[in-house]
Amino acid sequence: MGDHVQLLITKARDSAGLSQAELARRAGIPRSVMNVYERGRRVPSAEMLARLLQAAGMLLTCGRRVDA
Repeated sequence: MGDHVQLLITKARDSAGLSQAELARRAGIPRSVMNVYERGRRVPSAEMLARLLQAAGMLLTCGRRVDA
């Protein structure tokens, strides 16, 4: 799961055209923590992931999976 989260954060930041430092500032976290998340050394909580994505102009939603 960590690899997917790492990729999601990086893609969200890149698509928003933000540097790590700017996304960290918008999310209210140190740049060093942002770097740790993007390198996959730590996985953010669901709340932090939502905050990071929101800072990049995206929305994280959860719902029940419906199988056909």
